[in-house]
Amino acid sequence: MGLSENVKEGWRISAAGYSKIIQEEFKDGVNKFWAETILSKAPYDGVLKILDVGTGPGFFAILLSQAGHKVCGIDASAEMIERARENALNAQVKPELYVMDSHNPDFTDNTFDLIVSRNVVWTLTDPVKAYREWRRVLKPSGRLIVFDGNWSSNIDTRVRAQSASDREEYVKKYGEPPVSYKPDEEEKARGWKRDMPLNNEKRPDWDEKTLSSIGYRDIGSKFVLDEVFDEKRKLLNRANPMFMLWASK
Repeated sequence: MGLSENVKEGWRISAAGYSKIIQEEFKDGVNKFWAETILSKAPYDGVLKILDVGTGPGFFAILLSQAGHKVCGIDASAEMIERARENALNAQVKPELYVMDSHNPDFTDNTFDLIVSRNVVWTLTDPVKAYREWRRVLKPSGRLIVFDGNWSSNIDTRVRAQSASDREEYVKKYGEPPVSYKPDEEEKARGWKRDMPLNNEKRPDWDEKTLSSIGYRDIGSKFVLDEVFDEKRKLLNRANPMFMLWASK
């Protein structure tokens, strides 16, 4: 299989486990942190037409639908979209959900007020193309908001040691951390990480430079550990924290 197919297979393997993880996020109430953080950067007041790229089991699509917006979620994995539909039904919301390549959103120009994604860009085989396409389907003055981290990069010794220490502390307090795939599936589920184009890029610096070169404006970023996680999840993420990146068309 090629890299794209390996990534898709990884998400197929992870669909059920990832769905359980986002169900726990709703159960624990962290969805409200995410909604507040996203909408603090909304491009306009009122009801927004939103595209959730790489929606997975539907976390952003559901919480933004609950906030009253018109949401479309896409994902390359049919299994993830199946889980997203189940979760949306249980949440009593109706985002539009489609199996679709994140690099090639099948929408006309100037369709969406806001595009959001979480833990997606690091998995893209051609992130520059994706950023261009996302800008194309944004309305003039629409906004892109990306949440991501250096998940696939060569983590330095200090970060690796901190991560191991944090995991030990997490296990003592809360038990084994959630994982979306079985231990014997790790190579198929995430072995492709080492081959991703952004594996050795410093982010979000790379993203800001790339977005600027494509024609985005009003570009900014910040780390959001304290804004989007509860104490339990902060412990798992503090060694390699998530960033929030935003830009306008």
